[in-house]
Amino acid sequence: MTDALTLAAALRYDKTEQRVTTPNDTEETVTKQNDHQLSPNIGLMWNIGNGVSPYVSYSKSFEVQDVYGLRTPDGSLLKPVTANQTEIGVKWMSADKRVLANVGLFDITQNKNPVETEPGAGTYRQDGKRKGKGIELETALNLRAWNITAQYTFTRNYNTQLPEDGRMSIVHNSRRSPKTQRRSGQPIGSVTLAFPIYASAVAFCTKMEWDTEPTKT
Repeated sequence: MTDALTLAAALRYDKTEQRVTTPNDTEETVTKQNDHQLSPNIGLMWNIGNGVSPYVSYSKSFEVQDVYGLRTPDGSLLKPVTANQTEIGVKWMSADKRVLANVGLFDITQNKNPVETEPGAGTYRQDGKRKGKGIELETALNLRAWNITAQYTFTRNYNTQLPEDGRMSIVHNSRRSPKTQRRSGQPIGSVTLAFPIYASAVAFCTKMEWDTEPTKT
């Protein structure tokens, strides 16, 4: 846009086909379902000087349920999960471009999560909704022969829409968004050395919590 403002936008088209074959005494029954969606992704960053750049972004996602083959009471397959993610934050880069730091706050809403119609019924409705809010801290340091990256993410998830009977919807971990992939309290890390010239070190620490008392609407 300008020297100070950077706009990035993308539009992704996804099409999925689910096919489930059910054997019986005489012949196999095949159930197919096709779904599609356009998912926008847009971000705006403003370089205000001294290496400081506030940013804001919005994105949508669309993917097949984690548990394959679940059905609604009428026998059809479940629709894919959809999600919206908003993030605001600030990036900083040193004048020599060797140090990068980023702090971001994100909010994710996940729709169409399956909820079992009755305990043990084996059929589901898709009125479950989940929200996740958190903070992500990241820094990268270039020391010529060493590249060091450290990252910490904290996410708090909770249900915002449950049926009157209070049954929980199935947890769906989005593969599209890194914020929703990370598991509860599992710090992970790796160090890779490539002597004699280059070496790199990477460390990640993530934490995810669920509210003990989900809310109902």
